[in-house]
Amino acid sequence: MVELNTHVGTMSKDTHSMNSNMTQLSTDIGSMSEDMKKLNGNVTLMSRDLNVLTYNVAPTMKGMRDMMPWSP
Repeated sequence: MVELNTHVGTMSKDTHSMNSNMTQLSTDIGSMSEDMKKLNGNVTLMSRDLNVLTYNVAPTMKGMRDMMPWSP
C-alpha cells in the first residue's frame, strides 16, 4: 500500500508539472503569434518600400546611367 501511495504521489507531482508546462507553452504560443503579426507587418512595409524602389528609383537610376555612364 505504501508503494501505491508513493506512485500516486509521483503521478500527482508529474501531473502538476505537466500542467505548468502546458501553461508555459500556451503563453509562449501567444507570444509567438504576436511576433508573427509584427513580422507580417514588417514584411508588408518592406514590400511597399521595394515597390517604390522598383517603380520610382530604378528608372531614374537608368536614366542617369544613360546620361552619365560613369555613375553607379
